[in-house]
Amino acid sequence: MKSLRTKLKEVYKPCDVWILATRRTGSTLIQDLLNSLDSVSPKFRERTSNYLANNIQYPINSKVFPDHMAFYDRTIPGLLEARPDIKFIHIRREDAVAEFVSNCMVGKTKIWHFDQFVGGGYDDAIHNNPFDFNKPWLEKQFLILQKDRKFWPELIKKYGLTTLELVYEDLLSNPIKEFKKVLSFIDRPLKGVKKIMEGNKSTILHKKYEKEYEEIRELVKTLDSVKEYEKNENA
Repeated sequence: MKSLRTKLKEVYKPCDVWILATRRTGSTLIQDLLNSLDSVSPKFRERTSNYLANNIQYPINSKVFPDHMAFYDRTIPGLLEARPDIKFIHIRREDAVAEFVSNCMVGKTKIWHFDQFVGGGYDDAIHNNPFDFNKPWLEKQFLILQKDRKFWPELIKKYGLTTLELVYEDLLSNPIKEFKKVLSFIDRPLKGVKKIMEGNKSTILHKKYEKEYEEIRELVKTLDSVKEYEKNENA
């Protein structure tokens, strides 16, 4: 008798999806949730532009960041020609300043996700790395982030990519609803979504280290680039 896993592989053809994101927007959460499903094959992996440039047949089910904008701009037309049915999931964060603060925390702790936090490593990283950021460097990094945040939306519009838009804040407030959108978009069953989402620990680090986040947030608010961004956003 065939196992359920074998039957699913026979029924569902492989996904052909790329996740487009900037860092600290929930892309790993979506990747891990998709990878937890038997109906998703092959599994999603993060790919750099360097990796993709050395693979003639670009791998399906990839998560990519704008690490080399010119590469993706010239790659997408060939990708669409070779695989016209490819779909894209674009994940963005409404609050650019919060996204930047989260990246700053990573910059000091070198810890990206909850699985690295388990065992006290985050506490050690917090205590051993005082927040002595250089403001000119932060100014430059926030300007780079703004450029990165614009890249995928511009590319999606330029090439008319078949895209599901996800927002980080919606993932936190209603994760089951948002993940159902993902499954519907890639034609996968909605069964078991609640059980899967119960394992979401994406806010644990922020809640435990709110004081440290606030310390960086107050510094970030003093940056001229951030003040200019907020002024334009509120105009």
